[in-house]
Amino acid sequence: MESTDLLVVACDDNGNLVINFSQLFGYPCVAKLTPWENGISWSGSAETEDQDISAIHEPGIPFVAICSTEGADSWLETFPAGLQPKLVEFEAKYRGTLYALLWCISRSQHARELFENCPLLVWLVLILITLDTIYK
Repeated sequence: MESTDLLVVACDDNGNLVINFSQLFGYPCVAKLTPWENGISWSGSAETEDQDISAIHEPGIPFVAICSTEGADSWLETFPAGLQPKLVEFEAKYRGTLYALLWCISRSQHARELFENCPLLVWLVLILITLDTIYK
């Protein structure tokens, strides 16, 4: 069995991206990401425990991997034109902050403009927020 057979990625009827890690991990584990127009957020469930964004800083799968998965096509189509390659480039340079970035820029045009014009500054802000959250 190939590793791609172990990860099931699909969109549900509400446009959410559903990533099923269950086959890979050997126990029930599913992450769900909402579409752009709803503001990107994510939740997960493992066994019987559900967690939301406050407990999951990154959903555990690289954005570039999602971009190369056929099951994610309709979810990715909800993103503004031309944004996907910029996000892939950002993720390659600034690991561990892409999903927080998606949360922000899917909700604010100003945040998106700042990201497109000065990704380093956005990364620094995201790191400060992450550190503040961790050490509270």
